[in-house]
Amino acid sequence: MSSSSDLHNIFFSDVDEDAVESLLDKLENKEAKACKEIAEDFFQQQNIDMAMFCLATAQAKDPNLADFERCKEAYVAHKVVSKKSKMRNWPYMVLGIKDYGVGVEEIERSFKRKALMFHPDKFSSVAANTAMKHINAAREILSDSRTRNALHKVMCCVHYKKR
Repeated sequence: MSSSSDLHNIFFSDVDEDAVESLLDKLENKEAKACKEIAEDFFQQQNIDMAMFCLATAQAKDPNLADFERCKEAYVAHKVVSKKSKMRNWPYMVLGIKDYGVGVEEIERSFKRKALMFHPDKFSSVAANTAMKHINAAREILSDSRTRNALHKVMCCVHYKKR
């Protein structure tokens, strides 16, 4: 799962391309802020894919868009969790950890970084509260040696089945 094309295939394999094209046509004449608001509306409807496309459009229109990175990270966290049956390494992805052998200290640092990023007092997205729940769940799994070892066994088995 290391290449971005693998992630793109997992994230967007079920996206209706005609719907995306139609959406992008509708967003063409909208301001960046309006595109971001539409993204939040899609997120509330649990349509994370369309929310991500709207957010990307908003950012393309205004590269300095406030909270773009936070929204993107929150949406990605939700998308990863929604695909956790296919992505056994989801706790690492939610916390942004690439090295599965990191110690508890690095897990805590990653958790704190994400917690500051998604804290509802500092981030006004509709995705903030549930993103916090996802990073808390990921931290719990990775901080406990028993659950982390069980996760590694599942990840290992899935890796070998793909070969």
